[in-house]
Amino acid sequence: MEAALIAERRMAVSIRCILVRIAAPTGAICWTDGGIAVYDAGSGLEPYWGEHPTYGLLSSVSGLSNGIGDQTTRPSLTILPKDPTATAILGSPLIQGSKVQIWSGAINRSTGLLVGAPKLEFVGKVDQPAVSAGTQFSMTMQLITDGALQKEANADYRQNHAAHIRVWPGENGFANVANAVQATRTMEWRT
Repeated sequence: MEAALIAERRMAVSIRCILVRIAAPTGAICWTDGGIAVYDAGSGLEPYWGEHPTYGLLSSVSGLSNGIGDQTTRPSLTILPKDPTATAILGSPLIQGSKVQIWSGAINRSTGLLVGAPKLEFVGKVDQPAVSAGTQFSMTMQLITDGALQKEANADYRQNHAAHIRVWPGENGFANVANAVQATRTMEWRT
C-alpha cells in the first residue's frame, strides 16, 4: 500500500472508498461507493461513479475478505440498476466471465481526489448475475477468482461418454456406461 494512503487511513477521520471496475463487453463499467472518483486502472483515466449514468447505483460490496486455508474469496456486488435496459445488459450471459477489479482507497477531504493509489483487493470474474424483485428491484453479481474456479468440480475431467468422444471421436466405449467412475477426490484442479 502506498505511503500517502496509509497516512490518510491512520487519520482520526478519513473518507474511505471502494472502487469497482467491470471490463464488460460493452465497455468498462466503473463504480465507487460514494461520489465520483477518477482513477487509471491501466486503460487511462476513467470516472468511477457513485451512481453510473447508464447502469445505476452500486449499493454494496460484500464478502471481500482473505480466504483461509483452501478457501477463496467469493465477493458479491449489489447493484440497483437504472432501468430495464441496464438490467438486461448487466444480467446478460455475455457479462459472465468479464474481469472485475476491486480497490480500497481514501479520498482527500479538501480536494475530493483519491489519495495516492488505491489498494487492489480483488481480481476475478463475474460468475453469476441474478435479479431480485422485492420491495426494491436489485441485482446481485456473484464474483469468483480463477483459484475458486480451479476448485470447482468439472465433469469434463472425469471418465464419461461426453469427455471420451471429445478426445476420441467415434469411439463409443462409454456410451452405455453410467457413473463409470465414482470420483472420491475432494478437489478438482483444472490445468
